[in-house]
Amino acid sequence: PNRGGAGGNGGSATYNGRNGVDAIVRGGYSPFGGGGGGGGSIGAAAATDLAVATTFQPGSGGGGGGGDEGTGGGGGGGALRLSSHVSITVAATGRLLANGGSAQRAACVGGGGGGGSGGVLFLYAPAVDVASGASLSAVGGTGGTGATIYSNTPGGDGGLGRIRVSAAPASCRLYGAFNPPLASACVLTPGAGSPGRVYIAAFPE
Repeated sequence: PNRGGAGGNGGSATYNGRNGVDAIVRGGYSPFGGGGGGGGSIGAAAATDLAVATTFQPGSGGGGGGGDEGTGGGGGGGALRLSSHVSITVAATGRLLANGGSAQRAACVGGGGGGGSGGVLFLYAPAVDVASGASLSAVGGTGGTGATIYSNTPGGDGGLGRIRVSAAPASCRLYGAFNPPLASACVLTPGAGSPGRVYIAAFPE
């Protein structure tokens, strides 16, 4: 239980879950301290599919913390697809979230659990309008902090999720906050896309 868990593998640093921290070993052996759990990941297949064309995976949960009273990992971010043959409007107070869950602090001498990975958001309509002040987010949850009685061994944060928008370029208005971020407003994404960026396609693609 002294070693921190490995983060989920998304195939790149952009999408990998972070590793948990090893317990501090005193005198060559630690009978109590537990390592932190690894953060979850969207997975290598989904991370490679930057256009969200063939995968719609909700992300994985984080690993549990080791040792006495380590915390469980946070849940995966989930998946949300909004589809309309007319329009989608996200008002200034709107929030579309597929964030991974965060893990709680461990008790006694346990390690913190890993955060869940972000999931995926998909908006599909001829006209898409995301107002300034609105928020679309698919980020990983934070790892739980470790207990401090023996050693502080936090879990790893969850990896990044994905966002795709399909809209007619002339009817696409994206003014809100996006995380992962936009590459360039409503400009169609060239090629296969860029890791860690929103993918924008021309409706009905």
